[in-house]
Order: sequence, then structure tokens, then C-alpha cells
Amino acid sequence: MSYVEELMPCPYDSSHRIPPHSMQRHLFKCRKNNPSTKLVACPFNTAHHVPERELKLHVESCDDRATFELYKYSILSGSSSTSSNSSYKDEEPELIYYNVDTPQEPGITLQNDDECWDDSAVPAYNPQQYCRTAKIIRKASLMAPVAKQQFYREEYHRHREIRMALEMKDTKAQSQRNDDHVSYDKPAFKEYRNPVSESTVKEPSKGAVQNPLDQHKDRPMEKKQNNHQQKRRFRVRDNRSKVLVNAIGEISGLLSMNLNVGC
Repeated sequence: MSYVEELMPCPYDSSHRIPPHSMQRHLFKCRKNNPSTKLVACPFNTAHHVPERELKLHVESCDDRATFELYKYSILSGSSSTSSNSSYKDEEPELIYYNVDTPQEPGITLQNDDECWDDSAVPAYNPQQYCRTAKIIRKASLMAPVAKQQFYREEYHRHREIRMALEMKDTKAQSQRNDDHVSYDKPAFKEYRNPVSESTVKEPSKGAVQNPLDQHKDRPMEKKQNNHQQKRRFRVRDNRSKVLVNAIGEISGLLSMNLNVGC
């Protein structure tokens, strides 16, 4: 898409990108839409609009000034001297424009002359190639309607292929993460506090009858409950015996009092 290089920015609005052959018509309209922007035209090219305070600097460095200077001054060549009107040109003054050769003396350098840092084995950056492979929305400009339809159709297919490639890449990455994940719920990764050897494990025989009393051997919670209940029974018995002893003492005291009164 080399047409991007042919677009020129508008001096009134930098967001306007106009082709060179349409710049005059655009400036005529854009100047009316921006009356507050005061710009003046360059004398060498009316498409160059610059602020008035920068006009002198622009005139000195304008690219179109060379055309005007070449038109103003004549450059003599060997072919013109042999033409039919050579007698007329001999009467004209010889004016040469930038035709002075300045001798250049070789300077002293500490670097190797054969080495050139501009030459690199790495290829130069190609923005068009990057835009064709990246997920970037491109705009069709300076194209016919049929070419624009074809361009946007190709862009649709290009974005769909990029999206499918990204989804496939994410799926592969997810499957790779699942394969690398180690599950610690497997029996092989369980850590036992007291590992039991196979020699100490005894499987009960199928024909043997299990004693009912052996069912509570490995039940510490039930043992604790049984001990608590037993202590409670002993406490109740002690209370009953104390009450009975007190009652017997009171009865014996009353009997002794009655005997003393009768005597």
C-alpha cells in the first residue's frame, strides 16, 4: 500500500491527509472552515500555507525554490553552445547557479574505511509486511469502489485467519498446562505420618468369627464415653450412701431421745 506515502497533511488540520493533486481544492474549503487560523501562502508554491512569522524561514528552505531559481538563471552546457542561436547566447552574461566545485580533502579517521555501519545483515523493517500479519485495522484510501470492496473482503478473511490462529494457540497452551499439572489427590502422593509396612498388615480370614468385644478396641472416643459414664455411676452411688448414712443417724438420734424421755 504505497499510497500512504503520497498523502500530505493539511496545514489547518493535521488529521486531514490529502493527496498532492487535491491539496489546492482542499485548502480552499478548509481555510473557510478555520477562519481563526491565520496562515499565508508561500510565493513558490501556493499549496504551502505557513504562519506569517515563519514565512521567511520557509522561503529560505522551500523545496520548490529550486524550480524558480532554475527558471530565473540559465545554466550553460556544452550542448547549448553548439546550437543555432549560440551568437545570441554569447552576448548574455554567464550566470551559473551552484556550479562551483568545492574540493574535499580526505580527513583522518581511526576507523577502518572498509567498515560501513549502514550495511547490516538484518533486513530493514517493513511496515506493510507487519500490517499484513498483525491484527490491525487498515483503511482503504485512494482506491476505486470495486478495489475497496475487494480490499475489505480480503481484510475480513485475514482477520478471521488471525483469530483462528490465536484461538488454536491458546488451546494448545491450555492443553500443555493441563499436561504439566500434577494432581496431588492420587494415592501415590499421599503422605502418611506413620507408614505401615506390608509385613505388619494382616488381613482377617473369611471363615474366622470376629469377637464382639474386639469391635471397640480401636475406638478411643467410645472408650472415653464409657469411662465418663462409669465415673458418673460411682458418683451417684456415693451420694446415695451419704444420704442413707445421714438418715440412719437422724433416726438413731430420735430413738435415743425418746428412750431418755420415757425413763
